[in-house]
Amino acid sequence: MHLFILEITKMGFKPNHRKKFNISNCLETQLQEAFEKPITISGQFLGIRNIHHGSFNKRTVIFSSYKNGGAFSLESQLELAHALNLERDISVLKYRTQALKVILSNAMYAIPDFLILNNLHNYEVHEVKSNLKSLSKEKIEKLEITKQVLKSYNIKYKIFDEIALPSNKDVNSILRIYKHVKNINIDKDRINLAKILTEDINKNFTFLLNHLSKYKYSYNEICYLIFYKHIQANIDI
Repeated sequence: MHLFILEITKMGFKPNHRKKFNISNCLETQLQEAFEKPITISGQFLGIRNIHHGSFNKRTVIFSSYKNGGAFSLESQLELAHALNLERDISVLKYRTQALKVILSNAMYAIPDFLILNNLHNYEVHEVKSNLKSLSKEKIEKLEITKQVLKSYNIKYKIFDEIALPSNKDVNSILRIYKHVKNINIDKDRINLAKILTEDINKNFTFLLNHLSKYKYSYNEICYLIFYKHIQANIDI
């Protein structure tokens, strides 16, 4: 994965000079503006909170999203795992990170990790925590208040932890495939044929690669089919 991050850096994604955001207290306005903010000259979408890369004991990531056409600063490997899940989910049209400031009371607010616009043009908000069972009572109460506030706007609020997300090993394997799916387009007939050709056979990546290559599928096309879950595969590569 370090190679992947280095490649992103070479593509020109560098720390941005941040200006102060004027954040509306109106959640509807924030939702509208979240997907209208332009990309920076360094190719990144900025969230409300600044994420400092290279901080001691932090595993931050700059992730290049093909689905969104730009990069995001992520605070952890777990956020990277969730971002990859969102990239792979065909029901997700686009998403932003650290995009909302949800007012919970006069003295309390929340900045959730992910804002999602799905293919039904409904919003979802996702939070990523390392371990839900280890959260303090105060943090659990804050999550519940956030959920209720968002519910009043008909926004689904979902919380994910490491149990529900790909492991670091799986993330590394997914990233290796992800690097090869950009600008690949396969029509429905080719996708359906690949599904038929891979029914009831070994799901090992190397085996699928050799098998589908006999039917004129390129390496990048096979990565595309696996990444977007059109065909199932053991991605431990």
